[in-house]
Amino acid sequence: RHGILEEITNTISIELKMNIRGLNIVAKQEVFHCDLRVQGNSTETVEQICNALKKIKDVKFAKRTS
Repeated sequence: RHGILEEITNTISIELKMNIRGLNIVAKQEVFHCDLRVQGNSTETVEQICNALKKIKDVKFAKRTS
């Protein structure tokens, strides 16, 4: 969907006031996988980010990996 990446980055950086430290995108046709690195001070903060991202239309999943 056109504009979804902007919505994801705005949610993290503007709404949640978090710094994005890294962004890696792999796209195949209309589907993309995005790995984000953010600076957070707790696992609760990461859960807050994941929950906010899951509310974005067409985001299938968001999870903490390490």
